[in-house]
Order: sequence, then C-alpha cells, then structure tokens
Amino acid sequence: ETIFLLSGEPSPDPVTVLNDALREGKFDVVREGLATLPPYLADAPDMRVLEIELDLSRGRLNRVAEKLEGQLARPEAQADPLLRARLLILKTRLSSRMGSMPAETLALAQSILALLDLVPDGVPAGIRAQALERRAAALIDNDQLDDALRDLALANDLFKRDGDASRAIGVKLNVARVWMRMGRLQDALNEFASGRTRLTVGISDSLPKLSASRMLEAVTRMDRPVRIGCYEDQFEALLADLALHKLDVVLTDR
Repeated sequence: ETIFLLSGEPSPDPVTVLNDALREGKFDVVREGLATLPPYLADAPDMRVLEIELDLSRGRLNRVAEKLEGQLARPEAQADPLLRARLLILKTRLSSRMGSMPAETLALAQSILALLDLVPDGVPAGIRAQALERRAAALIDNDQLDDALRDLALANDLFKRDGDASRAIGVKLNVARVWMRMGRLQDALNEFASGRTRLTVGISDSLPKLSASRMLEAVTRMDRPVRIGCYEDQFEALLADLALHKLDVVLTDR
C-alpha cells in the first residue's frame, strides 16, 4: 500500500503543541486537546504526565495525588527510571503545594537526581533542569540557600540549552527569592526586573514611602524600561497575594 503526503509541511507534534499551550496558561486548549487524542496517544506516557501537570496547574491537588499514585504503580514507571523521575518531579511540586514537611520534600528531590543517574541513554537537559529546580526549591524551604543557588544556576544553564526560555525566567525569579531571604534586597529586585517589562510590587503600609522609593530606584535606572506596579496593603494581605503569584515581590520594614 502506498501513502501519498499531500502537504510538504510535517504535522505538528501533539506533545509539543499541548506542552506549549500549558506553558502559556491555555488550560482549556490543553484539556480539549487531551480529550480529542486518539487512544494510542492518550495513553502514551508523555500525555499521562501532561494530564497530571494540567491538573496541578489548575489546583486540583487531590486528583493529582490519586493520579500520581496510580501512575507510579504502573509497570512502565517501575521499569523506566526517566518516566518515574518525571512523575516524582510532579510529586515534589504537589508536596510543596500541600505543605509537606520540607525535609521529606528534599529527600524526595534528592532521590529523583539519583534516579536520573540510572538512565542508560542520557537524560534530556530539560528533565534534569526540572529535577535541579525542584531540589533547589526544597533546599530553600530547608534554609540551605547557598546550595539552592548552585542548583538554580545549573538548572538555568540547562533550560537555556534546552531552549525553554519560560522556565529559565522562572529560575531567575527563584534566585531573586533566595537573595531576598539572604537580605540582598537590591540584588533581588534587579533579578526580578531583569528580562521583564513589568514588575508587580506589594508595599507594606508600615514601610515609609521614601524607603520604598529608594529600594526601587535601581530598577528605574535599568537599560531596559520596566513598568513598576505598586500596591499598598497590610503585610499579611500582601503575603497572601505573593503566595498566589499576584505579586512578584513584597517590600516591608519587618
């Protein structure tokens, strides 16, 4: 049987298309795309991972926990260390969202990197970068900030090598958060603003306006213009918005 291709353009890879849509926050596009896949694709490991990642992004944590438990118990995950590592990366993200003990999350992140060392044909740069980023997040929660910065630097290089600019930006934001915990506020603000066109800042109502202005002065002098949106409120309310990613940074006198 002879098959003729009428178009010279190759069909786009559905995994790539749906992953790109997820990175852009187009959750409905991903959901509809997953629902219309043929059975042989819908049950592929890449699509099962993507489905769990979609639920995690939408905050359906109980569903994510159930799906992860089921997928990790499947024979494919037992036999394939790379697939198992990808699922465990999602589990560390779930653990952080559900407030698990930092030491437990760090131990899980350490086990993922050990698992990747067992992959016989090499590990894709993007997967190793995700594992390093998750260990860095766990290290931050355990106040091991210098070690976290080292992991974030490695993750940033790997994401750039993989051509994943959006995740590389996410790493830079985590670096800025580490610097804030170290008390390096000015470095943190510069890192938050680097490569961005807008910085959303929460300012505690107890912080003198002159102090806040001085903190942000360096950002206004950057070569690339950055629009700064400032919101004043009580410290506790600002922290809540920061946790929901409505703010990039909170300035306070505490």
